[in-house]
Amino acid sequence: MHTQLATTNARSIIIHASLADIEATRSHRFTVSFNGEQYQAVFPEPLSELTSGFTTKQEAWCYVVTERVKHPQGDIWPLDNAIYVAEVLWGAFSDVPINDDDYIEQPFLHFDVGTERFEIWLWFENYFDLSVMTDLMGAE
Repeated sequence: MHTQLATTNARSIIIHASLADIEATRSHRFTVSFNGEQYQAVFPEPLSELTSGFTTKQEAWCYVVTERVKHPQGDIWPLDNAIYVAEVLWGAFSDVPINDDDYIEQPFLHFDVGTERFEIWLWFENYFDLSVMTDLMGAE
């Protein structure tokens, strides 16, 4: 495995998995588990150095998805229960302050301050292959 540096939460790691590593771990998933004390953001084996602990499930999933999006090979492995993850992240997004012009006022996942709310909605729809209105907001 070849390692290159890039900024992540508390560490500076991007791990590039070889084709052999990818093939051997195709069944692995990005997930979050609870060890009785904290929530673990769990990464597929080639990226396991990114695994970290968090106080809440929401924080753990936000970290997992942010790192998956930022990683050049992140989309090779699926998210565990993607619709559930979308719901958790939508809950986190509901806590992000948005100004009167529909721009976020604090960073959210990989989006910077000043990103338009609708750009993030569109990302949810494309990333999770769902409808924000129907699947996350309950509109018919």
